Amino acid sequence: MKGQTGAVPPRRKQIAQAAARTGCASIAYTYTEPTIFAEYALDTAREAVALGLKNVFVSNGYMTPELIDLMAGLIHGINVDLKAGRGEFYHKISGAALEPVLNNLKAPAACRHLGWR
Repeated sequence: MKGQTGAVPPRRKQIAQAAARTGCASIAYTYTEPTIFAEYALDTAREAVALGLKNVFVSNGYMTPELIDLMAGLIHGINVDLKAGRGEFYHKISGAALEPVLNNLKAPAACRHLGWR
């Protein structure tokens, strides 16, 4: 399947194998918000875990509780880039609500039973 640019994205297993082959300890899902391509990222993460690699998201923190549950055991770390600490300013620069992001910042602590630390 070709993307909009006509390029064929690498298969999930190819990404994990390339990371392992080159001695990487982990794969970071960044640049484009990983929750936008969550299914692809989690499938890749599953392949990486099978090869003994860790996975890290660099995210805006805007994700559903269901996605957070799906990440358990696959995503070993997450860096949330919080753009602002005040709701009005956050909405002004991002067009989104701050509260869901703040709630998600608390999620890893609440998900210890899922294997998160």
